[in-house]
Amino acid sequence: MSSELALVERARSGDDAAFEEIVNRYSRLVYNIALRSAASPEDASDITQETFLKAWRSLSAFRGDCALSTWLCRIAINCACDHARAAKRHYSVSLSAPEEDGGGEFDIPVTDTAALPEEEITRREEISAVRDAIAALPDEQRMIVTMRDITGLSYAEIADSLGLEMGTVKSRINRARNAVKNFLLERNFFT
Repeated sequence: MSSELALVERARSGDDAAFEEIVNRYSRLVYNIALRSAASPEDASDITQETFLKAWRSLSAFRGDCALSTWLCRIAINCACDHARAAKRHYSVSLSAPEEDGGGEFDIPVTDTAALPEEEITRREEISAVRDAIAALPDEQRMIVTMRDITGLSYAEIADSLGLEMGTVKSRINRARNAVKNFLLERNFFT
C-alpha cells in the first residue's frame, strides 16, 4: 500500500495527525487553485477550508483510483465553483482600494536583490498583466491553465481530476494559453 493510501486509511480510522499531515501536504496546492478562482485571498482561504472539510467528510469515498492530490483538486474545483455561484447571487462591490503591489501568493520572489528599480517595475507590470489575462479567461479555461501552469499538475492528473480525455486537456490548455497571449497582445504588452 502506498504511503498516501496508508495516510488516508489512518485518517479514516480517526487519526487526526494523519489528516493534519494531508492538510499540510496539500494545503498550498488547494489554496493556489482556490486563489485563481476567488475574488480575494480571504475567499481563497474559505474555499481551501471548505475543500478540506469536504475531504474529511468524504474520506470513505476515496478509493485510491487516482492520486490523493488529484482527488483534492477535484474537490477544490467544485468548492470554487460553488463559491462563485454563491457570490453571483450575493454580488457586492468593495469600497476599499486594491493593494498597490497586488500582493498575494503568486508574486514571483525577488531573487536578485540588486535589481534596478526599472526592472522591478517591469516585473510587477508583467505579473499584473498575466494575472489580469488569467482572470479574464472563462472559468473552465482559467481552472485548467491554473492546474497546469500554476499548480504544476500533470496532464494525466488534470484529466483524472476533471474526468476528461488527455487530448481534451491538452487542447483546452492550448486554447487558454492562446487566450492569455492574445489578451496581452491586444493590450500591446509585448512589442
